Amino acid sequence: MRDCRPAPPICAALALVLAVTGRGQLRAQPPATTPRFASIAGVVDDSLRRGPLANATVMAVGTRRSAVTNASGMFVIDSLEPGQVQIGVRHPLLDTLGLLILSAPMTLTAGQRLEVSVNTPTLASVHERVCTRGGVAIGPAMLVGRVLEADSDAPIPGPSISLVYKDTSTGDARDHVRQARARDDGTFAICGLPESITGTLQASKGGLSTAELPVTFKNDLLGTAILTFSASSESVAVLEGRVTNKVGDPVEGAQVAVAGTSTLGLTRADGTFSLTGLPSGTHEAVVRKIGYAPASRVVALTKRQPRRITVVLASAQVLAAVRVEGKLDGGLQTSGFNNRKKFGMGHFITPEDITRRRPDLFTDLLETVPGFRIATAAGGRIVQATRPTGGMADGCVNVFIDRSPFQMMQAGDLDMMLHTADVGAVEAYASANDTPAEFQVPGKSCATLVVWTRTRLGRP
Repeated sequence: MRDCRPAPPICAALALVLAVTGRGQLRAQPPATTPRFASIAGVVDDSLRRGPLANATVMAVGTRRSAVTNASGMFVIDSLEPGQVQIGVRHPLLDTLGLLILSAPMTLTAGQRLEVSVNTPTLASVHERVCTRGGVAIGPAMLVGRVLEADSDAPIPGPSISLVYKDTSTGDARDHVRQARARDDGTFAICGLPESITGTLQASKGGLSTAELPVTFKNDLLGTAILTFSASSESVAVLEGRVTNKVGDPVEGAQVAVAGTSTLGLTRADGTFSLTGLPSGTHEAVVRKIGYAPASRVVALTKRQPRRITVVLASAQVLAAVRVEGKLDGGLQTSGFNNRKKFGMGHFITPEDITRRRPDLFTDLLETVPGFRIATAAGGRIVQATRPTGGMADGCVNVFIDRSPFQMMQAGDLDMMLHTADVGAVEAYASANDTPAEFQVPGKSCATLVVWTRTRLGRP
């Protein structure tokens, strides 16, 4: 158990004193011998969501004694030494809001069972503290969160926060953008949001960005989020997990990658996998398997302990053709496609090019790309480079799909994986010397293909 830490400024302003009831003494007759210890019992109510606060850690500050609230918010801390004690309450919801509830000192006597009741801050009090008057307001909801250092939980001051969302309550298909800046204690708030939205949240600072965290409100007035960066350049975090199909059977041979890294792994016969040497922070893990639709999970990685996830893959469905009406422009810009195209170091296939050419297979797009050739083998087509690079074998090609590495395992797997209706853009680099640093793979000096799907480019 971690010791209670002083609350940051926002916490101090919102921290509440626990209410001690008048039922401090046990009603039972005291035993013949005087008991040595005291106890504290009570209930923690969640005023934010109007119900009991389950799975909250209630601590007797300065001791090793603590308890966890049950589904009804009830707890008991026993075997306490007589004397002064303070009660602290911690919970993921309170941590996200930057809150530590701490009571005033209370005095315990031997044999006493002190009964207390605890309430979290109300929604109105949180709104009053974190939402300034004025500004953009198109609804009563708010999104509150923190940006922390991934390996120490220390607050990161000043990162930029960006929320891109659609208002699902009105059927408005337009993307709305709201931005904020985190305070010195890492907390941030975006207020005046609609009660029903779907979108993504991202934090950026000093050239680094977190993965895009999905955000969904369904008639909610409060949403919370924690985003993490790593202050260290070392990559020692571990991601473990299991991949299954919809009926729970393990999926063997699925490729698991973490976007923005070159780390790639395959699931074993029991569906499990383990990726090591990953950077800490909020990242996106992507799972792909031929015959299944790709699945992604946003994961908070830290070197302190392995992160474990379970991913369920659904059978792939062929997507209907999507008309190009400029709605992918934002994705082409944020992915860096447009900037890299300006430098002209590679060959670039735009959404308009794909629509005009109407390919039957993904590899049809590569037939005229300089530095690449399409070979036919049993089972399908293979993409190869036309020249050896860096001492690697002839034809060596590194492939990235939506910034995640993809390993070509057999003939035809790229055509199986990438339905032409969902291919949004392609970058082709004929040699490692032309390949941007973000898509280079250590120890594999090859030609490189970077494929962007319409699903990814169309994401807010």
